[in-house]
Amino acid sequence: MIKTKLFVGIIALLIITTTGITTAYAAHGGSSSGGGGCGNCTPPTLGIDKDGIVRVNGGISINSIPFDVELYSQEIPVQILNQGEKTSIVLKVFEDQGVGSVAHAELHFGPYEKVINGIFVEHSMAHLVWHNEYGDEIIGIYDDDEIFQNVIITANDMDGLKIITFEFEPTTVMDKTTLMTRVWDERRNVVNNYFTDAIKIVDVDSSQSANTSMIQP
Repeated sequence: MIKTKLFVGIIALLIITTTGITTAYAAHGGSSSGGGGCGNCTPPTLGIDKDGIVRVNGGISINSIPFDVELYSQEIPVQILNQGEKTSIVLKVFEDQGVGSVAHAELHFGPYEKVINGIFVEHSMAHLVWHNEYGDEIIGIYDDDEIFQNVIITANDMDGLKIITFEFEPTTVMDKTTLMTRVWDERRNVVNNYFTDAIKIVDVDSSQSANTSMIQP
């Protein structure tokens, strides 16, 4: 069963609102393997695991262009998206307990960090959520400024990986923006990956008009 709705916090260590996401990290939260009696504390990965072993090649693809994913933060060549045209961002997730244990994935646009009352808080302009728990697949769209339209989020299993596809059409021009992904398994082992200045959204009509003006005699 697939449900599309505003996704509300399902556990104490995550509180999600329509304007941002507040994460209070528990013993095995964050982007480490955690500890403290959590059993298997290894988070999923889009590329390299906590031991430095490459588990996935091309763990994130932007409009069919794949990029290998490092452990936490990296720069990739800026990808130009066209306003009003379909965009696809695909995550390939490896989970050491099998694809059935992948429970959650988020895609954030323009994340920024601050501390409120001593709690680590992460906000973003907009983020999209895929979640699967107890057989219910839930899709979350957090986009107060309506910078995306025609959002479709799907998940499939392929070659021992969970393939999560985020499709949308950008509605507004946007300067170079960082992408953040957040993935966790059914034991709430969570990992974040940051892709600095990964995308830029342009107005195709304006760009074409400017180029035409430049070549006029």
